[in-house]
Amino acid sequence: MVDRFFTGHWESDFHSLSIDFNENVWRLVNDGHDQPEGALFGLFSENDGASFSLDYALKNPQLDYNYEYAEAEFFSRMFNLDNQCQRLDEITLNIDGLDFLSGLYSFHNRKYGEQTVVRAMHIDQDFVIGIGMAWPQHTLSEKIVPPKFQLLLDNLYLH
Repeated sequence: MVDRFFTGHWESDFHSLSIDFNENVWRLVNDGHDQPEGALFGLFSENDGASFSLDYALKNPQLDYNYEYAEAEFFSRMFNLDNQCQRLDEITLNIDGLDFLSGLYSFHNRKYGEQTVVRAMHIDQDFVIGIGMAWPQHTLSEKIVPPKFQLLLDNLYLH
């Protein structure tokens, strides 16, 4: 029964990354990439504008990677689209055994209205993973992320 629920599958040809998802809920975004130096993968839910993205990159030894800079850069891009955007909280998500420092934001999407946005980052010795999630603010959940996202996170394999 569970196997039929997850009708979609994406797997990197170059990295230990894969995800199973329900194609009745999520549509694969076509503008991703999968290359030796990194991968970008996205899903979109047509019915409510929810979205999920995974950005994996090998670290460049000449660059300094830190959460504060990445969070400030991400927030500035969102603020340029919605100057009422607000950072609500900082949380830690554990995804496939890796801790992700995550910013939680309120954002106005011109097409879908008020959304909650999570930008989660894990900086490893050799790679960086960014996960983005957005859903309508009126979505109620007792958990940090709504159930349809928790199902994705539970079926995301990062190593």
